[in-house]
Amino acid sequence: MRLFVALTALATSSLVALPLLRAQDDEPVQDKQRTLLELSDAEKIQAQQQAMALSTPAAEHTLLSPYVGVFDASTKMWTGPNTKAVTTKGESTNEAVLGGRYLRMSSHARYEIRGQGTYEVESLQYLGFDRRTGKYSLTGFDTMGTYATTAEGTYDQATRTMTLSGTSDDPSIGITQAFDVVISFGDADTLTVKTIVYDAFQAGPFTLTEVAYTRRPE
Repeated sequence: MRLFVALTALATSSLVALPLLRAQDDEPVQDKQRTLLELSDAEKIQAQQQAMALSTPAAEHTLLSPYVGVFDASTKMWTGPNTKAVTTKGESTNEAVLGGRYLRMSSHARYEIRGQGTYEVESLQYLGFDRRTGKYSLTGFDTMGTYATTAEGTYDQATRTMTLSGTSDDPSIGITQAFDVVISFGDADTLTVKTIVYDAFQAGPFTLTEVAYTRRPE
């Protein structure tokens, strides 16, 4: 088992480092993908070192660590243009996982929608920073579906805002929905997350949900 893991890690690290190795080579970049067996011993060592460096948490991860703890979540959800927001209260338990590489947000809320009844919604989100791409990433799951949504983007230090973009297939109406998740970082006790969809209810952007997180007093 350890041998398999080691070989897998070596193969992965080699693929991660190939762009760097090619950039340092004076020869023209070839279209053919090099395999692990085609690397020299020196290249394998360099690839391993590069992969190890990229596998450790970076300064960008420190943006997330202050938001560990239990937060009250106040959610507003709009079902269409010019509609009154559906509001609900919930909570989110946030933990640093995998050595601080991700902030895991485990949330629970109850929605009461007129004419449709009450919905209990659980969600699980992983927010991290990908050192390969230099972008923040978000992967989310919830009890409203059997799939994951993913988004990636950048952080603006001047506004303390992170904008993550993604798409989600909706087979019920046959579209691929583009969306943004906009995270506004307040102090260490407050956080606001908006989900904005495009060309869904109207042309252009439409704010679907807004969640205000406030740290719960101990």
